[in-house]
Amino acid sequence: MEGYLQAVIYFGLAIILGGYIGLSRHSKKGLLKIPFGLLVFFFLLMGLVPIFKYAHIEETSSSLRVAASIVLWMAIARIAVYLVVDYILRQKRGVLIPTITRDFGLAIIYFIIAMIVIKHRTNVNLGALLTTSAILTAVIGFAMQDTLGNLFSGLALQMEHPYQIGDWIGFEGIVGKVEGITWKSTKILTRTEELIFVPNNTIAKSTLTNFSRPTPRHIVHIEVGISYNEPPHKARQAILEVLADHPNVLHRPEPSVRVVKYNDFSVDYKIFFATEDVEAEEKTKAEILNNLWYKFRRKGIKIPYPIRDLYHFSPGAMKEEEKKRLLLQEEEILKDLGRIEIFGSLSNEALKQLAEKTKVLHFAGGEKIVRQNDKPGPMYILKNGLCSVTILRGDGIETEIATLCEGQFFGEMSVLTGAPRTASIKAISDASCYEIEKELLSDIFKTYPDTMEKIAHCLMQRKEELNLHISTTSAQTQSKKDNENQLLAKIKTFFGL
Repeated sequence: MEGYLQAVIYFGLAIILGGYIGLSRHSKKGLLKIPFGLLVFFFLLMGLVPIFKYAHIEETSSSLRVAASIVLWMAIARIAVYLVVDYILRQKRGVLIPTITRDFGLAIIYFIIAMIVIKHRTNVNLGALLTTSAILTAVIGFAMQDTLGNLFSGLALQMEHPYQIGDWIGFEGIVGKVEGITWKSTKILTRTEELIFVPNNTIAKSTLTNFSRPTPRHIVHIEVGISYNEPPHKARQAILEVLADHPNVLHRPEPSVRVVKYNDFSVDYKIFFATEDVEAEEKTKAEILNNLWYKFRRKGIKIPYPIRDLYHFSPGAMKEEEKKRLLLQEEEILKDLGRIEIFGSLSNEALKQLAEKTKVLHFAGGEKIVRQNDKPGPMYILKNGLCSVTILRGDGIETEIATLCEGQFFGEMSVLTGAPRTASIKAISDASCYEIEKELLSDIFKTYPDTMEKIAHCLMQRKEELNLHISTTSAQTQSKKDNENQLLAKIKTFFGL
């Protein structure tokens, strides 16, 4: 009766633990389902022991006890591995252990446990058992050559350690991030969010590139063709300016631009720069090429293409079309300039004179139009798009202080007083700007001197707002009117008026 009571208790524990595993399979506690499953198996085996014993099947009862002991120690070993590998190393310290390494270690532990328990609990000849196991292993080995090849290739990769989980690797045209290493394959997540399972023996036989070792920094190159009419130094300067503005391009080592080939239609340049963001490498290249188009267009640098277009036209008709296009552009500029407060006092003739010589420049989203502390240059009026105004504080942190929209202007302090740029202006989205040079304003000021007073008033307001962001402790010892008068005097001096 006592034996049957033990059986009921063991079966009851198996049912309770099995129910717990079923309820926790969708939670984090489900990580322990393997050791708990082994414990359920242990309780079931121990529940069968008294049944076979009282049925006078002693040999089976003894075998069940040995099997239960092996399962119990396997469960204990699995719990220990879970605590050390899955909990302490992975969850607490962030150390990722490949699945194949953990499972292979567990297989060795299970084998040792089985041998020790069998040796101490039975009279089985381990030598004969190992010989039989070797023969069986050879038979299985011939039947599972590919699977075993992947297994041992995976173990070899772990011993050589050419990559680890989280590294970016490339081989045979595949580039991706290592997501996991199993008995059979390595899981790689590509830039296009595709999960590829590559057999371990394929990787072991391939030439492998690890973009994350010894450091994630690596050199990237892009090729671009430019017209023969453009001097190399001009093209190189424009390209380096674009690279300097991109956040993913490292400044050490410095980017470089080299002439690599004279083609039939273009001079080919190869651009070299360093980056640490392997995942965004293709995106970085695309953004740089995008920004180069805008930069080349603003600087008048042509990108040639081997296409011949045949037109039938008369010179007179072409000139007439060009005149109409320029007239429509001037009318649009004239209309936009008339909306600007600082040019509100100008006559139609003066505005027309201003519109005739005003340039329209295009900028890509993310490009810096002006940089803080740069040398003096023209002022800009935002035709369309959005721009952010940022300043670099003394601690080296760049802070956004304002957003400019259509119709607002910037760079006026530089073009009017010759002062360096006091802030950086970056295009948030694709933007177009009117560029107004100092020489163009000089003619306007000579005819309409009151325009200088309006601009001085506007400049003073902006300067006070900027000072609030840079320093909140500076004492204001002069009145706003005195500051405007001083600023107006600087403008007159700078323009020689």
